[in-house]
Amino acid sequence: MNRTLILLSAGAVLFAQAAVAVETPTPKTAPAAFAPPKRGPGYDLALEAAREAVGSCMAKGFKIAASVVDSGGVTRATLAADGAPQIAVQSSAWKAVNSVRSGTTSGLAQARAKKDPAYAAQVRAQPDELAHQGAVPLMVGGVVVGAIGVGGAASEQDELCAQAGAAKIADRLK
Repeated sequence: MNRTLILLSAGAVLFAQAAVAVETPTPKTAPAAFAPPKRGPGYDLALEAAREAVGSCMAKGFKIAASVVDSGGVTRATLAADGAPQIAVQSSAWKAVNSVRSGTTSGLAQARAKKDPAYAAQVRAQPDELAHQGAVPLMVGGVVVGAIGVGGAASEQDELCAQAGAAKIADRLK
């Protein structure tokens, strides 16, 4: 009787191990590596562009924020003037992402969204994108390598400050 019980117990253990092996397949490929960084301004240039944009608007009395993103929409630098509201910080980054994705100023993207409901829906579906005037793409040889967005003033003023930031580093972008 003990021998039968031991054999049944051993059989149950082997069956359980086989069931676990079947339920947990081994991966056939190695996990994907992290994607390489996208093209865009390095830390120093991103910070310089953001500083110029914020300084340009502060000189006119506006409390704004500026964000610089790379060609993948990843934030490289964000600066906010003292007293800039949180929404200015968020909108500066969202406008910059829109500029990268649209390949144009966020103001032109805003105009397109007003005329093209499908495009407007596409932009609204992105949680990190805003098609409102205030961002400009950073270009090298006709290729978008990033963007700078500004939020916190009137949209037209936001874009002027973004242009000032972009102009400050334009000749050093690669």
